[in-house]
Amino acid sequence: GAGRDRVLELVAERPNRSGVIYAGSRDGVDKLADKLVAAGVPALAYHAGLDKQVRADRLEQFLEADAAVMVATIAFGMGVDKPDVRYVIHADPPAAIEAYWQEIGRAGRDGAPADGITLYSPTDLAWALRRIESRDLDETVKAVQMRKVRQLYAMLDGTGCRPAAVRRYFGETGVTSCGQCDLCLFPPDAKDATEAAQKALSAVHRLGGRFGRGRVIEHLTGQTKQASAAEMQMSTFGIGREFSAAGWRDLLDQLLFEGLLCEDPNEGRPLVGLGDAADVKAVYRGERRISMRTLPASASAASRSGRGAQAAQRRTARDRVCRRAVV
Repeated sequence: GAGRDRVLELVAERPNRSGVIYAGSRDGVDKLADKLVAAGVPALAYHAGLDKQVRADRLEQFLEADAAVMVATIAFGMGVDKPDVRYVIHADPPAAIEAYWQEIGRAGRDGAPADGITLYSPTDLAWALRRIESRDLDETVKAVQMRKVRQLYAMLDGTGCRPAAVRRYFGETGVTSCGQCDLCLFPPDAKDATEAAQKALSAVHRLGGRFGRGRVIEHLTGQTKQASAAEMQMSTFGIGREFSAAGWRDLLDQLLFEGLLCEDPNEGRPLVGLGDAADVKAVYRGERRISMRTLPASASAASRSGRGAQAAQRRTARDRVCRRAVV
């Protein structure tokens, strides 16, 4: 597919260098490794479905080679130290920011420049969420996994420095831009979503952290089914009717990722509250701007239906090329 073709291009742009490529399945690993070998790349496949001795032999080959490419699932990497890995490519997005940061950290351990590249498409998020939903897991575990997936995609599709965003995710303060990732070098044409963010933060403040994400969105869009008479009198009730529920969900995901909102696990029914007070005040005052690649979808656009519109959405998702996140 287009994703494997793009991986081949990226590897060809980095000849005679060692790299690690992560794929999401054993079958994906085998097919990608075969494609690279057919193109003359010294690639090795590594996953838990291989015989233990085969895995050991391939790991030894990789560690001793001056230039080799290991194509692997997440079964590869723990305890592996090859200082001269010049790139890590995620042919499929990882499961969470924690995995992403750990895996790209396997490049450049010798201190020389290295790339961390993640390929992803607009349909990957929906697929990842469906996969979690289909698993036989406790609902609390599902909720945590879904939140982590959404936070990952908020970072991948963000508009600001990637390493800075990840460090904020891990709780660091006073973080500055790296000046080296793709978003620092080539800033996207971002849209200002500060006003919408102010509305969302105000709504969460008025609700007092007593509700989950779904109820916050219902409050913003003025849904009366579960709202009390007192809630409907709040100044923030219905102030976001211009955006769809899906649009607000995307924005809340970004605010959660940026630490402006936080979630109390609440035994599997997370409650949304305000994040760092100083950061929230900065957004209220307009001192900190919130950017998105696209503004939340309008309610009127989201309500369009019909076979033609649905087919157009499918074509758009299918025909979009893989995006690239580079650290």
